[in-house]
Amino acid sequence: MFAQKLAHSRHPNRMGAAHDERGASVSVLIAAAIPAFILVCGLAVDGAHQVSAQRKAALVAAQAARVGVDSSAGERLNGDQAVELARSAAMDEVAETPGMAATTHVDADGQLHVDVTTSIDTAFLPIIGINSLPAQADATAQLRRN
Repeated sequence: MFAQKLAHSRHPNRMGAAHDERGASVSVLIAAAIPAFILVCGLAVDGAHQVSAQRKAALVAAQAARVGVDSSAGERLNGDQAVELARSAAMDEVAETPGMAATTHVDADGQLHVDVTTSIDTAFLPIIGINSLPAQADATAQLRRN
């Protein structure tokens, strides 16, 4: 009887076929989940790099606004407007940081606005066709007469 059960267990039956199909369905689930997992990891890594680039752009914009105001302080004390001097000093400060671009303007209230833009290359997202992510920040400083 034992030999008969042993011989019977060696032959595939319906239960064995069902077991094989169940393994195949799990394999399909895992094959579908792995690209989704890679995409989520890519979003996390590349998103963190984008946040870091935005933080750096904010620091550069704030520093450029301060430099613009400080560089024009002497002329403003003499009663000159010194708007162009402030703008050009801010642009020069941004130009010292590689990969950063800026626009500046002074509004009617005498505020120097510095807008800094940059982009970062992505590590994981080229898989779905996104090769770079933008980052932007701005800062404002008041041009006052003392």
